[in-house]
Amino acid sequence: MYTKAFWSATTSWLNNHNIQVDKLNEITILFGCFNNNLDSNLLNHIIILGKYTIYIYRKKNIKPSLSLLKAKTTQIRKLDLFIAKKNKKKAFHYRKWQEMLI
Repeated sequence: MYTKAFWSATTSWLNNHNIQVDKLNEITILFGCFNNNLDSNLLNHIIILGKYTIYIYRKKNIKPSLSLLKAKTTQIRKLDLFIAKKNKKKAFHYRKWQEMLI
């Protein structure tokens, strides 16, 4: 199915950004990653965005793709920065997203 290709492309994309993911299996996709570090927070955030991308575009009869996920991730990162500035937590924002900003 195309969701396997979507998650495989997502895994490659994350590994290219030094977020080490061997494979996004069904358990990790369903429940997230439980390591207590910033990479896990970002990984879990991207997994949620990936599930959202699959859901929204499946409803529109459009095959989800990595480019759609990247666009949504960029949009959310900018929103997250706006919220971080408002709450004076920019340092946390930049630590969380640093691998994606390189």
